[in-house]
Amino acid sequence: MKLGFKRGDKWHSAIIRTLLNSQWSHGVVCIKGRLYESVAIKGDHDTAGVRDYPITDAIAAQYVWFDIGGDDDAALARYERVKGFPYDFISELSFLPVFNVRDAKRLYCYELVLLMMGHSVKWRVTPEIILTFISSNIIRTR
Repeated sequence: MKLGFKRGDKWHSAIIRTLLNSQWSHGVVCIKGRLYESVAIKGDHDTAGVRDYPITDAIAAQYVWFDIGGDDDAALARYERVKGFPYDFISELSFLPVFNVRDAKRLYCYELVLLMMGHSVKWRVTPEIILTFISSNIIRTR
């Protein structure tokens, strides 16, 4: 399993990076040539929300990749439980200082990535939280 983080060059990417206080605006998982993500906008694909599709070289070049290993079958089983969920605009309100909300039937990109890794947090999933889980797992296995 590989995790991909992208900075993004669209206007909404800058807003996301500002809200998350992060250099990354989008996160994905890649397993066996397929990209797994949750997005707010349909773009060139059939649907928005939690979805998957074959990854191309052009798409792969947009991301910084981390090969974290792990149990691909377990990650895919977790994905199947949420496949088709809508994008989670509600939980993104948690990044504003006055809200602490979570919608369990919707996911934004970083929530999906952390779920496929087999972890969870109560709210505010960021790329840095995901990288913390990765680094703590590396330290434990040494």
